[in-house]
This record gives sequence, C-alpha cells and structure tokens, in this order.
Amino acid sequence: KTCKPLNSPNDVVLDETGRFAFFTDPIYGLLEKERFHEDPYLDAKSALGIKGVYRVDLATKEVQLLDRSLQRPNGVGFLHGDHQSHNLVVSECCQGDHLTDCTQGTMRYRVYDLTPGTLDAVRSTRDVVIKLPAKPGCSDGFQVLGERLV
Repeated sequence: KTCKPLNSPNDVVLDETGRFAFFTDPIYGLLEKERFHEDPYLDAKSALGIKGVYRVDLATKEVQLLDRSLQRPNGVGFLHGDHQSHNLVVSECCQGDHLTDCTQGTMRYRVYDLTPGTLDAVRSTRDVVIKLPAKPGCSDGFQVLGERLV
C-alpha cells in the first residue's frame, strides 16, 4: 500500500466524546510564493489528487476519508441539535474563476449527519448555499453558536 502526503490539513474539530477528530484537507498550503492566488495549478500539485474531509479515530489512529467531492473544503465545526444527532459542518472556500460551480460571493456549507460513536460515520448530507454580492473572500473558519454559524 503506497502512502501519499496530505495536501495541507487545515481546520480540525473533536466530537463531544473526544474519540474522533474531523479535519479538512484543502490545497491552500500548496500555494507558491510567486503565484499566491487560486489557480488551476494548485489542483495539479496535489499528490492525492483530491481535497477531502477526514475523520481520525484517536483510539486506533485510523484515518477515514468521509468526502472527496468538495472542491475547496476549509472550516469545520459541529451544530449540536438534539442529543441524538450530530451535524458536522464544512465550509467550501472557493476563490478562483476557474471553479464554475463554486465562485466568489457564494458561501457554501456541507452538513454531514453523523451517527455518534460509530464507525459508519455519515448517515446523510445536505448542502447550504448563501449567495452574497460578489466580492473577494469566502467562508473560511467559523464558530457555531447553538445552531447558528457565525
């Protein structure tokens, strides 16, 4: 089995039990000093060829890829609704004009409905998209207060 390096692990959050850590692995750490902007060259620099959302079982050290479909996964946190359900929220932080379905001025979040304390982590997902006036920036790190993103 060949191991490849992660791109640039970014944000991390622990579940309430402290057993599982969830983190995002975008490609922003691969930016070059002379080309410090979002561009297609970043995708080509990834040894994995994907950007991911991962879960680490801290007891066994097993790393599990939960999602490889986001183009720019970034901030991560939990919404705590009722005690039966835990929702992991990941922001998608897109900046480049070459990403046609994830453009500047769009705040995108994926919400993962997790099964607490099990190895079958994701029960379902849903996307939340908030359109803003197009301007530089994106939803990077965030804080969760109750069931609201701040």
